[in-house]
Amino acid sequence: MFVSDQASTIDIRMTAGAQHETAEPELGVLVVDDSTAIRELLDGVFRADGFTVWQASDGREAEAVFRTHQSRVGLILMDVQMPGVNGPQALTAIRQFAPLVPCWFMSGNPGGYTEASLLACGAERVLSKPFRLEEVRALVTVLFNRHRTTPGTRGVVHDDQTKDADGSG
Repeated sequence: MFVSDQASTIDIRMTAGAQHETAEPELGVLVVDDSTAIRELLDGVFRADGFTVWQASDGREAEAVFRTHQSRVGLILMDVQMPGVNGPQALTAIRQFAPLVPCWFMSGNPGGYTEASLLACGAERVLSKPFRLEEVRALVTVLFNRHRTTPGTRGVVHDDQTKDADGSG
C-alpha cells in the first residue's frame, strides 16, 4: 500500500495476502497531518493493528493532544509542513516537557527542511511521501514490540531499535 498526499489524493495499493500481527494497545500513535485523508487512513491502519491512535491536524493541536495523553503516546508520526505551527516547531515545543518521545516526520514537501535538519531537531526517522504502509506498519510494530520487551524503557525507544524492520540494518 502506498500513501501520497499529492493534490489531496491518496494512492492506495494493497499487497495481496499481507498479514500483520496485532499489537497490544498499551501504547499508541499520535498522527499529526493537515490532510484529513492521511490522518484517517493511518488511524484505520494502526487501529486495525491494535494500537490506540490520536489525531491532530496541526502542530498546536498535536502539542495539546500529546499533553493530554503523553503517558500512552509511544510514537508521534508528524507531517513537516502544516498551516500555523509546523512539525519541527511542534516537536521543539513537545521536547521541552517530553524529551524522549520518539517522533518520525513524514512529508512529500519538507519545504526548507532537509532530512539532516529534521533529524537534528529531534526526529528519529524521516519518511518521504509516498511511503509504503506495509513498511511503516512493520517499523511501528517492531518499535512497540521492542519497547514492550525492554524493561525500564517506557518513553525511551530509539531509532536504532527498529533498524532491521525495513531490511536496512
